[in-house]
Amino acid sequence: MENFRALCTRVKGINTVDKPLHYKGSTFHSVVPGYMVHGGDINNRNRTSGESIYDPTFIDENFVKKHTGLGILSMPKTGTGGNGSQLFICTNKVEWLDLKQVVFG
Repeated sequence: MENFRALCTRVKGINTVDKPLHYKGSTFHSVVPGYMVHGGDINNRNRTSGESIYDPTFIDENFVKKHTGLGILSMPKTGTGGNGSQLFICTNKVEWLDLKQVVFG
């Protein structure tokens, strides 16, 4: 949750590839009907990267919240298995992601 808040409020400066560490200017790069709207690549802005405020990535915090339906915010894993800046907004119940992707809102 702190990662998302900081990336929204632009309080963390520059990331490891000398780009601003915030969501401003990033886009939602894909829409999968009945599943999600995906965005948050703050580095390349095309789904291939992203970075957290902690390092390039951070480990899963917990799996308490579930992918229960429309409007749920969650973080997809990066190629290294951690969490970065990318996020998705659920447009449906996607329970198969429970215990795999972290819900944070």
